[in-house]
Amino acid sequence: MKNKKSLGQHWLRDRDALTYIANAAQLAPNDTVLEIGPGLGTLTSRLLARAGRVVAVEFDVDLARKLPGQFPGKNLEVVYQDILRFDPSRLPHGYKIVANVPYYITSKIIQTFSECNNPPSMMVLLVQKEVAERLAASPGKYSILAIAAQVFHQV
Repeated sequence: MKNKKSLGQHWLRDRDALTYIANAAQLAPNDTVLEIGPGLGTLTSRLLARAGRVVAVEFDVDLARKLPGQFPGKNLEVVYQDILRFDPSRLPHGYKIVANVPYYITSKIIQTFSECNNPPSMMVLLVQKEVAERLAASPGKYSILAIAAQVFHQV
């Protein structure tokens, strides 16, 4: 399937990177994971193998329709919605976000879920190099995003 640039889609296919991301989330069988932009389901499969439940929010209607059929019988809920309009109060306290996020909304995702009434216990995000550098900025080079990220999260 061809990615849609208008949605910021990029497919992560590197098996080592996928495994690294899934392992970094320290998932347990009782965990609920919010996966943002599951796309083709390559990360989803690793999350389903480790967590009790995966809620995958996908904004591409074609991908949202296909994903459930890839994982029949698994504890997967696919939500066709813009992640910035998703209500995290429908998730249990202590949920985790694990995602290869659309780069153009990375900052908004971090801000939205850091400030919501039911923030995740952990966010493991694959982000663009420039975003990672901004998040890990040192004093004197801080942005509002960097300050918030470093106060509330391990960057």
